[in-house]
Amino acid sequence: MLAGAHVGISTLHRSIRKFARPRGINRALVALPLISVFVFVCCLSGCSSHKKTALNPHVVAEKVRNEQGYYSSRWLDDYGNYLCERLHAALPEPRTCRISFVRGSTPFAVSPGAGEILISRSMIAHLANEAELAFVLAHELAHQRLEHFDDPSERTEIIPEHEEEADQLALGIVATAGYDPRAGVALLSRLEWSHNQLNAAASHPTLQQRLQAASQEVRDSGWRPPGTVQRRDFIALKRALRLNS
Repeated sequence: MLAGAHVGISTLHRSIRKFARPRGINRALVALPLISVFVFVCCLSGCSSHKKTALNPHVVAEKVRNEQGYYSSRWLDDYGNYLCERLHAALPEPRTCRISFVRGSTPFAVSPGAGEILISRSMIAHLANEAELAFVLAHELAHQRLEHFDDPSERTEIIPEHEEEADQLALGIVATAGYDPRAGVALLSRLEWSHNQLNAAASHPTLQQRLQAASQEVRDSGWRPPGTVQRRDFIALKRALRLNS
């Protein structure tokens, strides 16, 4: 376990014991294409604590939406609001957030702060179910709650401790929100396997450590199923973005 991850872990321990146990549906997880997942790993391995900026987060998000293009419909807005509300309800002092589904051909999920989360169509194509989507979104929310954006100076390097902290808190968020946290572990496991196939471990040496830490946290938490894995709305999301379900 990396030094500095204890903030996220202790938060997880406090929240995970309060898990609600809603009805869930178990689904088989699907494998990701290796080349595509390599790009995805590069993003998920450092997509938020990555770059702290003095720019207004809403301005940054709008710039990304304008440059990448984004999907806009009442249904997508409602689904994004549902996910925001469900995940934020798991946190003390719930805040507002906005999820934008952008048309990027590269898999990414990123948040410049202030509740803004942008996730690409290509990223969603690589996710197997709504619980995995919830984990990715919660990872971004966790960066915000852990104040990984509080330094106005520019910084471009990935901070491994921040990524692991965000994983730990994200597991607590999704589980408290009623999702199955094992979906997050399954997603990291697929990424770690794909990295091994690509011999890419040297470029992202923390992924295996993140997987081990996340797996251990779920085991130690006392969490018990069921938890939501899949919902019809996620399948509808893929259809709305013209993806194969």
